[in-house]
Amino acid sequence: MTDDRRPDDSRADDTGLVIGPTTGDADVTVAPRGRAARGSTHRDAEIARDVSRRLGEHASLDASDVDVHVKDGRVTLEGRVQDPPARHVAELIADAVPGVRAVDNRLDTSRG
Repeated sequence: MTDDRRPDDSRADDTGLVIGPTTGDADVTVAPRGRAARGSTHRDAEIARDVSRRLGEHASLDASDVDVHVKDGRVTLEGRVQDPPARHVAELIADAVPGVRAVDNRLDTSRG
Protein backbone atom coordinates (compact mmCIF):
# COMPACT_ATOMS: atom_id res chain seq x y z
CA MET A 1 0.00 0.00 0.00
CA THR A 2 1.33 3.45 -0.88
CA ASP A 3 1.29 6.56 1.25
CA ASP A 4 -0.88 9.15 -0.54
CA ARG A 5 0.06 12.05 1.75
CA ARG A 6 1.89 14.97 0.22
CA PRO A 7 5.07 16.44 1.75
CA ASP A 8 4.76 19.41 4.10
CA ASP A 9 4.80 22.34 1.67
CA SER A 10 1.93 24.41 3.00
CA ARG A 11 1.79 27.94 1.65
CA ALA A 12 -0.58 30.73 2.51
CA ASP A 13 -1.45 33.91 0.71
CA ASP A 14 -2.50 37.28 2.10
CA THR A 15 -6.11 36.13 2.45
CA GLY A 16 -5.14 33.41 4.92
CA LEU A 17 -5.76 30.61 2.43
CA VAL A 18 -3.54 27.66 3.30
CA ILE A 19 -2.88 25.14 0.55
CA GLY A 20 -1.54 21.62 0.91
CA PRO A 21 -2.50 19.04 3.50
CA THR A 22 0.19 17.43 5.61
CA THR A 23 -1.85 14.81 7.43
CA GLY A 24 -4.62 13.85 5.05
CA ASP A 25 -6.91 16.63 6.27
CA ALA A 26 -8.88 18.85 3.91
CA ASP A 27 -6.93 20.33 0.99
CA VAL A 28 -7.84 23.92 1.86
CA THR A 29 -8.37 25.67 5.18
CA VAL A 30 -8.80 29.34 5.96
CA ALA A 31 -6.94 30.95 8.85
CA PRO A 32 -8.51 33.94 10.59
CA ARG A 33 -7.33 37.28 9.15
CA GLY A 34 -4.69 39.12 11.12
CA ARG A 35 -3.74 36.13 13.21
CA ALA A 36 -0.69 33.96 12.73
CA ALA A 37 -1.17 30.23 12.48
CA ARG A 38 -0.68 28.25 15.67
CA GLY A 39 3.00 27.43 16.16
CA SER A 40 4.10 29.92 13.52
CA THR A 41 7.00 31.21 15.66
CA HIS A 42 8.40 27.70 15.91
CA ARG A 43 7.78 27.12 12.20
CA ASP A 44 9.51 30.43 11.35
CA ALA A 45 12.61 29.29 13.26
CA GLU A 46 12.62 26.01 11.32
CA ILE A 47 12.30 27.88 8.03
CA ALA A 48 15.15 30.25 8.96
CA ARG A 49 17.42 27.31 9.84
CA ASP A 50 16.51 25.52 6.61
CA VAL A 51 17.11 28.60 4.42
CA SER A 52 20.45 29.30 6.14
CA ARG A 53 21.55 25.69 5.77
CA ARG A 54 20.63 25.55 2.08
CA LEU A 55 22.37 28.87 1.36
CA GLY A 56 25.51 27.59 3.09
CA GLU A 57 25.47 24.31 1.18
CA HIS A 58 25.26 25.90 -2.28
CA ALA A 59 28.59 25.37 -4.04
CA SER A 60 28.75 28.64 -5.97
CA LEU A 61 27.33 30.97 -3.32
CA ASP A 62 29.28 32.57 -0.48
CA ALA A 63 26.50 33.17 2.04
CA SER A 64 28.80 33.91 4.98
CA ASP A 65 27.56 37.54 5.10
CA VAL A 66 23.85 36.72 4.66
CA ASP A 67 21.37 37.08 7.52
CA VAL A 68 18.02 35.28 7.31
CA HIS A 69 14.96 36.52 9.18
CA VAL A 70 11.50 34.92 9.01
CA LYS A 71 8.14 36.25 10.22
CA ASP A 72 4.92 34.41 9.41
CA GLY A 73 6.64 32.50 6.60
CA ARG A 74 8.01 35.66 4.97
CA VAL A 75 11.78 35.46 4.55
CA THR A 76 14.01 38.55 4.57
CA LEU A 77 17.54 38.16 3.24
CA GLU A 78 19.97 40.87 4.37
CA GLY A 79 23.70 41.27 3.98
CA ARG A 80 26.12 40.99 1.10
CA VAL A 81 26.82 38.54 -1.71
CA GLN A 82 29.48 38.67 -4.42
CA ASP A 83 27.39 39.70 -7.46
CA PRO A 84 23.86 40.07 -8.91
CA PRO A 85 23.65 36.43 -10.07
CA ALA A 86 24.49 35.29 -6.51
CA ARG A 87 21.78 37.61 -5.19
CA HIS A 88 19.25 35.97 -7.51
CA VAL A 89 20.43 32.44 -6.60
CA ALA A 90 20.01 33.22 -2.90
CA GLU A 91 16.43 34.36 -3.51
CA LEU A 92 15.62 31.22 -5.52
CA ILE A 93 17.07 29.00 -2.80
CA ALA A 94 15.04 30.74 -0.08
CA ASP A 95 11.84 30.61 -2.13
CA ALA A 96 12.22 26.84 -2.66
CA VAL A 97 12.12 26.06 1.09
CA PRO A 98 8.82 24.50 2.19
CA GLY A 99 6.71 26.92 4.20
CA VAL A 100 8.14 30.09 2.64
CA ARG A 101 5.33 32.47 1.61
CA ALA A 102 7.44 35.31 0.21
CA VAL A 103 11.05 36.47 -0.03
CA ASP A 104 12.20 40.05 0.53
CA ASN A 105 15.67 40.15 -1.01
CA ARG A 106 17.63 43.01 0.56
CA LEU A 107 21.03 41.59 -0.34
CA ASP A 108 23.68 44.07 -1.44
CA THR A 109 26.13 43.31 -4.23
CA SER A 110 28.23 46.49 -4.08
CA ARG A 111 31.80 46.27 -2.96
CA GLY A 112 32.49 48.25 0.16
